[in-house]
Amino acid sequence: MKRFSCALALVLALGAQAAEPTPCTLEAWSTGTTPAERRIHAGPGADTPVITTMPAPIEFAGFTFRVTLTITEARDGWFRVSLAMADNPILDALPSIVFKGDGWVSGEYLGLVLNHVHLYAEPSGEAAVVAKLAALDEDGVLWGSDSTVVTRLLDCRGDWVSLEGTLLGREVRGWTTGTCANQVTTCP
Repeated sequence: MKRFSCALALVLALGAQAAEPTPCTLEAWSTGTTPAERRIHAGPGADTPVITTMPAPIEFAGFTFRVTLTITEARDGWFRVSLAMADNPILDALPSIVFKGDGWVSGEYLGLVLNHVHLYAEPSGEAAVVAKLAALDEDGVLWGSDSTVVTRLLDCRGDWVSLEGTLLGREVRGWTTGTCANQVTTCP
């Protein structure tokens, strides 16, 4: 019995290990509003040391400007950040670097714009389509993928990102590519 308990404990411990990181090339912005939601951590987890706290979003002329992040990999819902830049539309200045190095941000506080009309089951255009990002509202207006509100990033691989969001109140979840972190104008 003791041998079985040790073997079971080993299996459980191995299963509890963190997932391997997945490399990617992605830009997103911080959606955090409180200081705790805008933290960059030393590792992929809220229990790791805080390296810095990003500046709060800036409200200007009816727009909200958030810190834009360069993401290089994901692990367990956390995203490795190599660069964070803030725009200051009030001063009409070039973006300023608020973080450069190696840090991690929770996907719960990241957002971006979607340019692809489909979400897929896997990070491949050949995978099954799990959601079409187009919908008519009650006035007959067609809303597209860029109207999807991204509520959380889950994972990334290459230029693909797994996410959760809503489109006109309908929850969507899946993989997509062709995302954009431009907060000022329409993405190409």
